[in-house]
Amino acid sequence: MPPSSALIVFHPSKPDAVAASQKAQSKLLQFGASVQSVSQADAAQMTALPEGIDFVVSLGGDGTLLTSAHLAAPAGAPIFGAHFGRFGFVAQVRPNELEMRLDQALKGDCSVQSRVMVSARGTEAPLYGLNEVAIYRQSQAPLLEFGIVIDGVELSSYPADGIIVSTPTGSTAYSLSVGGPVVDPTVEALTVVSISPHTLSIRPLMLPATSKIEVKVLNGGRQQTKAVRGSRLTADGARHQLVQVGESVEISRAPFDAKIIVFEKGEFIDKLRNRLQWGARVNE
Repeated sequence: MPPSSALIVFHPSKPDAVAASQKAQSKLLQFGASVQSVSQADAAQMTALPEGIDFVVSLGGDGTLLTSAHLAAPAGAPIFGAHFGRFGFVAQVRPNELEMRLDQALKGDCSVQSRVMVSARGTEAPLYGLNEVAIYRQSQAPLLEFGIVIDGVELSSYPADGIIVSTPTGSTAYSLSVGGPVVDPTVEALTVVSISPHTLSIRPLMLPATSKIEVKVLNGGRQQTKAVRGSRLTADGARHQLVQVGESVEISRAPFDAKIIVFEKGEFIDKLRNRLQWGARVNE
């Protein structure tokens, strides 16, 4: 059944994405949907999806899709993503396929994948991420110590620059760059990955998505001035909170998933091969 009302989120600095927003709007109107369009910058300032919206179109890079997911996921609205960025790992539709694929989606000729999202709660309101949440020392702060507790059982504490808790979707993002495993985005799991741990014995740890993870920010006995002490909690690199030494962050699966529209089976494997150059021999 076609949507009754749609939101288009587009990257304003990409002329092709701006032009595509007009094409998407025309297609949605043909199917009888009311349409609102906003730039990614304006969407990032929104706290919730406008009332009545039941379909979201994301036109930009993966950052645009992450912004769209923060609005769409709590409302259960599916996200149609077309990538106009450099990488486009999450969004599936190519620019030249936009109208054809959108027509398919509006006719129901597609699949909808549920993607695990992650929640982090410190001393403020919870933050949600489709890729990851990360806790890392502030730029001028000395090395911190982080304590990890899993489902009420202490795992370890060790010095590091930070801790990432990644979703499967985020396994090819920040987590990958610090040595985390690549995980199929439909798997229900959370992965704990350390940023520059000062020890040889710490490895990435994949956990069931039902796990409750507590990260304690410790100072390891080091003296810190008030200006630089503590760390920063961030979700998908876009939403931030301060976490002081002695405070904890509770991390778990978010109470909602992101609904991503997909068309091709094996698309994730194709992207590993073609965009991450999986197995490519650089000396040939």
